[in-house]
Amino acid sequence: MKHTSIVLLLCCGFSVAAHAQPQRFAFEHITAKDGLPDNLVWDVFQDHLGFVWFSAGTGLVKYDGYDMTVYDLQVTVTRFFEDTAGRMWLASLGGLIQFDRDAEVFRSFPHVPDDSTTIGGRRVISIREDGQGYLWLITGPIDFENLHPEITYLDRFDPQTETVRRFRHDPNEPTSFGAGRIPDNRTGRSDMFRFAIHADSKGRIWVGTDVDGLHRYEPDAQGFVHYRHDERQSHSVSSNNVTAISEDPAGILWVGTAEAGLNQLDVESGRFTRFRHRESDPSSLCDDQILRLHPDRHGSLWITTRTGLCRYDASSATFHRYDHDPANPHTPGPGPVFVAVEEKNGSNMWLMSDYSRQLDYYVRSEDRFIRYEQDLRDEGGLRRFAGIFSVILDRAGILWV
Repeated sequence: MKHTSIVLLLCCGFSVAAHAQPQRFAFEHITAKDGLPDNLVWDVFQDHLGFVWFSAGTGLVKYDGYDMTVYDLQVTVTRFFEDTAGRMWLASLGGLIQFDRDAEVFRSFPHVPDDSTTIGGRRVISIREDGQGYLWLITGPIDFENLHPEITYLDRFDPQTETVRRFRHDPNEPTSFGAGRIPDNRTGRSDMFRFAIHADSKGRIWVGTDVDGLHRYEPDAQGFVHYRHDERQSHSVSSNNVTAISEDPAGILWVGTAEAGLNQLDVESGRFTRFRHRESDPSSLCDDQILRLHPDRHGSLWITTRTGLCRYDASSATFHRYDHDPANPHTPGPGPVFVAVEEKNGSNMWLMSDYSRQLDYYVRSEDRFIRYEQDLRDEGGLRRFAGIFSVILDRAGILWV
């Protein structure tokens, strides 16, 4: 297996004068030689106390800015999550894990076969928190040959009582969870943990499926409200194969589909407005296969599609397309490119592309990109790696890749 190392950006943020060549950033490289348990780094995370955490191989690293503390878990952690109470949770190949900061111990909540009071799958893939403090988990079996699971389960974990409730489809129960699988809107090997689940600003949980549409959990009814495609209704969701869900700063919910474009949902009325690609209209959606959605702080919606990247401008109700041009270094990389992180002031953004194994830096004032590709000749450049698994910008303005 090829490995990837952590690289950190030594400086973040610069001013770009009109028509000037922006300063390029330099990267510092941290590997197993510097104390990492492994060069295969799954996730990077900064907690509310300011510690930066790395999941490397089957171990964890806590970095305080000077020293690294290594924890040998003997299980692979693929994602970190911190709830609103400040508790740290780990999504792992061995179930759900909680880190007790006071005791410096890890507590495991694994799947137990034939025990419906435990989580539904051996592997926890995604964690979200609702407005009541429950953790919503996407779980599934472990398949090392295929990290994109063909079977997914939806479970809810109560941190207070440490109990689990499983949600499954029941054709005889109208408010049960939808049928089918929860899609992973994959863009490549490194983007294997992005699923169609979203906790909105009001604490509501939304989940998409690949055959049965969009579903919102209603706590009072202890069941789901369903939004399904209806050929007779032009204001229904455009497809039952929902791949991406996001909410913009105005509270508008956006829903992407696998083959039928983008939807804007008016939650109060339940009516969808559809956006589709039209060959004759260059200002239309650039492709109908939606992979990722990212509303930025300036009110634009960035849409990653199978064929490229586009930005929706709400003020003009038009889409602007960004195509890769090998001859133009100020265009994004090839393959699906998606927003990884915005700078704190919302001015510029970092994007990542798995297929090209590169980073792109978007300079908003210039409406252009700066590419960072692998370059073994450059000591301050990106080194060779198998893929980008995680990108964060810490409070000090350092980018961790």
